[in-house]
Amino acid sequence: MTSKTSITTISSSSAKEAPITADYLNKLLEDKFAESESSASIDTKEINTYILADLQKKSSKHKFIVQSTKLNAPTSVESELSIHSNFGAVWDSDKDGYISLKIENEKVAASQEPTEEKEIDADADVEEAEDVEKKQPKVEEAKNLSVNTTLISVFWIFVN
Repeated sequence: MTSKTSITTISSSSAKEAPITADYLNKLLEDKFAESESSASIDTKEINTYILADLQKKSSKHKFIVQSTKLNAPTSVESELSIHSNFGAVWDSDKDGYISLKIENEKVAASQEPTEEKEIDADADVEEAEDVEKKQPKVEEAKNLSVNTTLISVFWIFVN
């Protein structure tokens, strides 16, 4: 089984005077996880402190809020996981804003790695078709994965 950590931007505001960009925040987190083997052991308090320490140096004209949520199911999850979150604020959309990211530690089982596809002609017998189907990952196998995701939102508010 192999692990792969990915960081993606989920959403962001369109503040004209943003002190940071989504690319900046992605790079900051990529650098953080380059120090460790993976994001499998993310401590939300530690990651919040790490981000805030960097952002404090970035701008003294903004207040920053970092919120993180860790979703972890170390054993396989056999059903769809549904999580809903919402945020509302009254602020100056030119100067205040947010960026939301997702950090995912994906574990890929050997049986789920891509397999060579075999083309079947119309005259092929049923046994050959069954062999090809056996090589394809099953839908059930794809659903039986552990969950290890951290959602991070960074908010900034301009202060005079």
